This record gives sequence, structure tokens and C-alpha cells, in this order.
Amino acid sequence: MDPINLSYKPHIDGLRTVAVVLVILFHLNSNIFSGGYLGVDMFFVISGFVITQSLHKDYLENGRISLTQFYIRRFKRIYPVLIAVIIPTLIFYFLFGNLEQTNRVIKSSLLALVGLSNLYFTNATDEYFLPDVWNPFLHTWSLGVEEQFYFIYPILLIIGLWVVRKFKFNPNIIPVAILAVCLFLYITFCLNKGSLIGGFYFPTARFWELGVGCALFYFSSTSLDIPTRTLCIISTATFFYLQAFHSTIDNLHIETLLTVLATAIAIHTKGDFAKNFHQHKTIVYLGKTSYSLYLWHYPIFAFARTTHVFKDNFIKELSSGLIILFLSILTYYLFERP
Repeated sequence: MDPINLSYKPHIDGLRTVAVVLVILFHLNSNIFSGGYLGVDMFFVISGFVITQSLHKDYLENGRISLTQFYIRRFKRIYPVLIAVIIPTLIFYFLFGNLEQTNRVIKSSLLALVGLSNLYFTNATDEYFLPDVWNPFLHTWSLGVEEQFYFIYPILLIIGLWVVRKFKFNPNIIPVAILAVCLFLYITFCLNKGSLIGGFYFPTARFWELGVGCALFYFSSTSLDIPTRTLCIISTATFFYLQAFHSTIDNLHIETLLTVLATAIAIHTKGDFAKNFHQHKTIVYLGKTSYSLYLWHYPIFAFARTTHVFKDNFIKELSSGLIILFLSILTYYLFERP
């Protein structure tokens, strides 16, 4: 396996900004930004890449992957901010929310803390695309998918690395095997539409997206014959098409596949065409705060729609955006950076 660049990659934070902005715009107005929900699929690919880089770095430095240290790092990364969002959201809910949904809100908040809210929403049949479904924690389904992936993937990677070293296999067998599993999961996802394992929130329906990011990390040192600028244009054009002409596809399986491929290309390419935008200091900064932005945006929008402080929709949306930005920056500095 060729040496892989383990240094910080600012363009990935730039992609995080694109992803979180798309999700926020979707929840702001799903009629105008109908393809914005695909930002979550971008996050999955990015997460798979970043997590594998972290695990591989640990393997190179220590000759082994420490599961204990990995889970401690994940806990510190996920839970301080998650708790900082859940507690005030619950307080605000009991003061100003629709108390008819109390049972559902409490259950989803508690299950979000243990990484199982996606399974709860699957069982509760909470529809992600219906605007009248009111739950300030509905967006935590994606955290559940990631946490479940984090629980399984490092163990499988440790086994794979041990097998490669024990039997002296070509190390490239690892990303090839990951892609083979991703293909199997994607086909299963496509063939089981309407069933449990093909459901929107179900983990195996999303694991393949994280897996593509994992495999991509091991291929990141490989150069392609296609010029970088061409790949960047293809990636950007795909993102634009999925947002501007989303209704022409209207197929979740195709949309997620195109999004995953476009994100993988955007991560892989490092040309000037991408750097000008993805590595701009403001874009990178927003990417660093993307986790806080993601956690805060949905509860704020949910409360904004059910309270009547502002009558004008533009004022309501503007004030919601400013509150989201303020709270995200606050939790970033108080809980993420330390």
C-alpha cells in the first residue's frame, strides 16, 4: 500500500460546510431546496474517510488500533455537544412546545444519547419528508447510524489488518473488500424498498455510504488518469444538478449514489479548482462548526414554526438563522475545541 497523506485536509472541512448548508436549507424550505437532505449523505462519506484516517494513523504510530482510545475520542467528540443541545431543547420544549408529543420527544432524546434514535424513528414510522412531523430530535437519526457504524467498523478493520499482516496479503485487499461490502449493501438497499432493511433510517441502508469514505481513504494516494480539473467539474455539476433539478430524478437510490460518488470525487481531488472554494478560511471555519450547526438547526426551526413570536416569515427565518449561528459558535468554543 502506497504511503498515504495523514495531514489535516482543509478541503474536507469545506465539504462539511457545503453538506450542512444544504441540510439547513432543506429544513428551512424543502419546496425550494428539495435536494438539500442529501447533505447528510455527504456527511456519511466524509465521516468514513476521516474515521479511517484516524484509525490508520493510530495503527502506523502504535502498530495496533486501540479500540478503547478510539471510543474515548468518539465519546468526547460526540456527546458534550449533543448533551449541550438536548438539555436546553427539552427545557424549551416543556416551556413552549406542543406537549401532546411529550412521550415521543422524551423517548427520541434518550435514544439519541445512546445512538439508537434512528431505530426508534423506523419503528415509530416518523416520516423525514413530512413537514407536519414535529420532533426537535428527528435529525439525530444520522448520529445513530454513525455511532452504530463506529461500533462495528473498527473491529472489522482490526481483523482485516491482522489477516493481511498474518498471511502477507496485498494490503489493497482491504479497500477492495470494503467496496465489495458497500456494493452488496447498496444492492440490498435498492432491492428492499418499502421493507425494514431498505428503510430511510435503517443502518445497513446507510453503512455503504460510510464504507465508500473508508475505502476512499486507502485509495487517496492513488492518482487517476482523468485530469483533476475535469473531476472537479463533474463533482460540482453533479451537486448542482441534484439541487437545481432534483425533481427530474426523484429516486432516493439514484440520488444517494450520485451524491456519494460526487462527494468521493470532491474528497479525492486536490486541484486549484476545488481549493479556491473548499479551502477558503470562512468556508473551512464553518466546516469546523458543522457538527454544532447540524445539531442546533433542527430544534430551532421546529420551535420557530410552532411559536408565534414573529409573524413575518422572513423575519422568523432570519432570526432563526442568527440564533443557530450564535448557538453553534458558542457550543463549538465551549465544548468542541476543548
